Amino acid sequence: MRLEHLGLIQSGASPDFQLTFANGQTVGIEVTEASTSELHQQFIANEERWRNSDAKVVGEDPSATSPGWAGDSHVREWASLVFQFIQRKTQKLNKGNFQRSAHQDLVVYAGTPAPLMELKPALTALLGLMSNVKMSQGIIGFRHISIITTTNELVFDSTGECAVLPMTPVDSPLYDLAWLLRDIRAEVIGLLFNRYIFRALQEIVRRNPRLQSSPRGRFSDWTQTIYATANAVAVRRLASDYDIDDVNLLKLLDNIIREPKPLWTRFERFFPEDAASSKAALASESGEMPDNWQFAGVRRLVGQDRASLINAAKKANKFATKRVAHNNPSAQVHTRFRDLDQAIDIVKNLTEKYLLLIYEERHDLVQEMVTRKLPNGWDAIFLEPWATPDTLAEKLGEMEPPMSPPSKKPKTERH
Repeated sequence: MRLEHLGLIQSGASPDFQLTFANGQTVGIEVTEASTSELHQQFIANEERWRNSDAKVVGEDPSATSPGWAGDSHVREWASLVFQFIQRKTQKLNKGNFQRSAHQDLVVYAGTPAPLMELKPALTALLGLMSNVKMSQGIIGFRHISIITTTNELVFDSTGECAVLPMTPVDSPLYDLAWLLRDIRAEVIGLLFNRYIFRALQEIVRRNPRLQSSPRGRFSDWTQTIYATANAVAVRRLASDYDIDDVNLLKLLDNIIREPKPLWTRFERFFPEDAASSKAALASESGEMPDNWQFAGVRRLVGQDRASLINAAKKANKFATKRVAHNNPSAQVHTRFRDLDQAIDIVKNLTEKYLLLIYEERHDLVQEMVTRKLPNGWDAIFLEPWATPDTLAEKLGEMEPPMSPPSKKPKTERH
């Protein structure tokens, strides 16, 4: 069988996953979390307090207050919130917003503010809400609706032949890498987006002599400066020194070198020539294969990628440091657009490489960028006249941008 993460391939795609069996049958799997933004903000605040504390145990926040739950209110609140998310996804399914599959399943992670003390009464309350809606509206929904609880239990198909299964916590050594790589991928797509727009504009100027030379060429000169500054800083952010919480490609490679993880078999599968070369080098250096040679092989391969990244980004990083972050006119900086392109290309290629190694999925980040960020017709703006002579006669560059009027909050009646 094959499992595709559709939401990773195309942002906003539904369902999140598609499972394809050997006989060609497909099952869509939508995944959602029944939670609140307030609860997530509390998680973030708790994590910050823990991270910034020198104590081994962080106590309760004395300023925090909670009304608690009286009677079975926690049961009703748990069921109500989970039901809201099930209903929301069911409505989206019925509107035809899901990619077609033979069956559609829904998985809900019930991370609600209300504590799950006992599963049975909570499920009873939830099923009561769902049955009332089905009877009154005749909703056609998912084949299976399964719930992952905070007590490490999986309620498989809560609306059918329900089975409560224990869930063993999974400790995958690749999770932390996958999480970091997801954010790196978003940064690289932003890099490619900037370059795509810049190249399109530059090509339009190159093909239209009326837009060249002074004074009309001033706009093109300005875009060159803005582009070089923005993308050089973005390369520096991804391929230079970093702090512990930074999204950084160099950090990803360092983490793998520090703990090689079980990546050797994936190098052998996806990059067999590189793996064979690394293995042969290890054997020639010591005369025999050392203990844990797979880890040494991964370190060698990743180390080579690390060196390539640093070398390719060196000039772009120097420009970003000496000309952007710190204006140092005396520093000799000879960075060209070609140097910046080489840095962007190596960042892109390495990101695609490690997406394949860690996610085991091939990615074309340029195509993903086009799909996600460039809707059809985005370049039609170049066919439109931008202004009239009367508009340009005004001192537009000295005008304050218009401020949006403050939103008026509705008055609340006091009783």
